[in-house]
Amino acid sequence: MKNIKNLKLISEWFFFLFPFFLISGPFLPDLFISSIALLFLTKVLTDSKEYNLFKNYIFYFLIVFYFYININSFFSYKPSISFQTSIPYIRFILFAFFLYYFLNISLNLKKIIIISFILSYVVLLLDSILQLVTGTNLLGYPIINNRISSFFGDKLIMGSFVSRTLPIVIGLLFLEKFKYRFFLKILTFFICGILVYLSAERLSFTYYVINLALFIFFIFNKRNILFIIFAIFTFFFFLNFLKPSSFERIINHSINQFVEGKKFSLLSYRHELHFITAYNIFKENILFGGGLKSFRFLCDQDKFNPIDKIISDNTVKSPINGFIYKIKLADHTLVIITKKALNFKDYFKDLESDFNDKSLFHYKITGDKPIEKYFFEDGDFVRKDESIFAIYDFINGCNTHPHNIFLQFLSELGLVGFIFVFATFFFLIKKMLLIILKKIRNKNLSINEYMLSFTLLGLIVNLFPLFPSGNFFNNWLSVVFFFNISFLIYILKKTKL
Repeated sequence: MKNIKNLKLISEWFFFLFPFFLISGPFLPDLFISSIALLFLTKVLTDSKEYNLFKNYIFYFLIVFYFYININSFFSYKPSISFQTSIPYIRFILFAFFLYYFLNISLNLKKIIIISFILSYVVLLLDSILQLVTGTNLLGYPIINNRISSFFGDKLIMGSFVSRTLPIVIGLLFLEKFKYRFFLKILTFFICGILVYLSAERLSFTYYVINLALFIFFIFNKRNILFIIFAIFTFFFFLNFLKPSSFERIINHSINQFVEGKKFSLLSYRHELHFITAYNIFKENILFGGGLKSFRFLCDQDKFNPIDKIISDNTVKSPINGFIYKIKLADHTLVIITKKALNFKDYFKDLESDFNDKSLFHYKITGDKPIEKYFFEDGDFVRKDESIFAIYDFINGCNTHPHNIFLQFLSELGLVGFIFVFATFFFLIKKMLLIILKKIRNKNLSINEYMLSFTLLGLIVNLFPLFPSGNFFNNWLSVVFFFNISFLIYILKKTKL
C-alpha cells in the first residue's frame, strides 16, 4: 500500500512536469516515457491483477500493430534502421496504458495535468512577449525568420506544442470542476491563440481554429452569437496589430501557396513532390512498403524521382519568335531573346545595357539551382511557346518523410500497414460524428462526451489526410499522440457512445 502511495506521488509530480519536458525538446519526454514504460512493465509482471488493464480492444489493436512493424522491419530496405524505430516502439503503448491506469487511481491527476499545461502556456506567453519586445527570450534564443519560438529555440514548434495539447486541456476543463471554469476555458483559448499566432505556424493555426470552432459549436446559442462574433473579430484584430508579419505568413502566404503555379491547390508544390515520390515507392511494394524510415533512402532513386514532372512544371517558354543568348554574370544568369540576331560579344560588352528595349526579352536567374536545364545553344532561333530552360530549387521530392501520415504508411508499411491508420481514422471520425449529430438534435451531452469529443479531435487533426504532417514515428510527436490515446482509452470506458 505504501509503495502504491509513493508511486502515485512520484507519478503526479512527473506528470506535473510533463509539459515542461515537452518544451525542453525530445530527450526528456522520451526518457520520461521510457522510464515509465519499464516501471509499468515491472509492476504488471509482478502483479497478475494488473493484467485486466490490457483486456481492452485498443490494446489488442496496438499490440498487433507493434508486431506488424517489427515483422515488416525484417523485409525493410534497411532493416537495421527500421528496427531502431520498431523494437522500442512498445514504450509508447506502455506509456499510454500507464497514464490510463493512473487516471483511474489518482483523483488529483486530471487537475494536475490541467494546471501544469495552463502554467506552461503562461510561461511560454511571458517568454514570447519578452522575445518579441527585446529580440531574445530568457535563455537568449533569438527570433528566427521573424517567428517567435520561445524556449523551443530553432525548432519553431511552439505552435505545434500548443495546438496539439490544447484539446486535452479543454476536454479536461469540461470534465473537472473548477471555480470560474468557463472563464478558465476562455482564458486558455486566449493564451493559446496568441502563442499559435506568434509562432506563425500555419498548420498549428488551422488546428487551433478547428478547436475553437468545436468549442463555439458546443456553447453556441442565439443569445451569445453576436458576442462570440465580436469577441473573435476583436481578438484577431488585436493579434494582427501585435505582429503583422504573422498575419502575412499565416494568411497571405497560405493564399499565395494555394494558387501557386496559377492553379488552386491545398498543397505547396514541394509537398506535392513528396506525395508523388511516396506514391511511386508504394507502387513498387504495394503490400508491405519499403519499411520504416525507408522514404529518406529511396526518394532520390530514379524510378521514384518525379524529375520529369519537375522539369515540365518549371519550364519557361519563349514569348516570341527570336534568337536566344545566355550570359553568366557574377551572381546571376541572363537569358536574352531578341527579334534579330546580334553580335553577341559587342552587344554585351556593356552589361548595363537597357534591357527595357522593346526589341528583346530577358530573364534573370539568380542563385544556384539544382535543376538548371537549357534547351538551346547561344544564337539558336526559337519559336514562340518553345521551351527555352527549366529551373527549380530542388532536384527531387526527397525528405526524411513524405509529410503526410497516410502516404507515409503506404510508402513505408504498404497496404497492410495502411489498414491500421485507416481503421483508426475511421473509428475516430465515426465517434466524432455521433457526438456532433447528438448535439445537432438538441440532445444534452454529458461531461464525458464533451471530454471525448475534444480527445477525438486531438487525434483526428494529427491523422487528417488532407493536412501536411510530421513524421508519425518521430519520438516527440509520438509522445504527444499516445498522451492523447491514454485519455481516449480512459474516457471511452465512461461513455456509452
